[in-house]
Amino acid sequence: MDHETRIALARRMTDFLRARHPDLLAAAVEGSTAKGEDREHSDLEMFAVTRDKPPVSGYSTIHGGVIVEVVVRSLAEAEEKVANVWDWPIAADGFLHALAMYDPEGLLPRWAARVSNPPADNVARALRGSFFPFHEDLCKIRNHHAAGEGELLRFTCPWIVLNAARTLGLLNRQPFNGMRNLLTKPRDFALLPEHFWEDYPALAAVRGDAGSLLAAAERLYQECRDLVAANGGEVPEDTSDFEVALERGASPR
Repeated sequence: MDHETRIALARRMTDFLRARHPDLLAAAVEGSTAKGEDREHSDLEMFAVTRDKPPVSGYSTIHGGVIVEVVVRSLAEAEEKVANVWDWPIAADGFLHALAMYDPEGLLPRWAARVSNPPADNVARALRGSFFPFHEDLCKIRNHHAAGEGELLRFTCPWIVLNAARTLGLLNRQPFNGMRNLLTKPRDFALLPEHFWEDYPALAAVRGDAGSLLAAAERLYQECRDLVAANGGEVPEDTSDFEVALERGASPR
């Protein structure tokens, strides 16, 4: 399927949504098609926003040999997603490069402006919070290595890469332009761990034996912590003062 056919299909999808959701506020293409980077077998990914809570969470099918899917959210759910800085480095792309198919109230440009410059305090909290899944997956790799579970260790390595990407994207205040450039976008980052270009690609490609992958994961995690701390960010500390640590880690509503 070529780009023009995929865009025509997005218009048909929009007509479908307008007919079934009278309170439709916006419908947009995201992902590679929105940026004109789609290839023959690329998915057609869309999102739609309704004023009230929709009766479905989305629609999906396979058409013309490609996956066609649209996520349907209420206005409140969409606003919450726009405000969610936690996954901003990965998720912001959908709003920043959304291609409007229907947007009579001009919601999409406003949302793109908001996600392009999230509040500094929110970024700081999200940056600290990014180390919890990062640490969790590192511990999984440690456990797999200790148990001789080499295949499970290798399976977990790409999750470490995603955690590092989230942390470094927040630190540099730059989102990734979709999953495709997880390996190339860091070239634009001013702040990177010393051994980033050794460890990050090796873990992404799961290149090396179990011992070397564990060592790469350990070093990448520690160097990310050191880099964040050296640039004024807060990182979770392993401390004997348990209650104080819990208070420091309280999450505001």
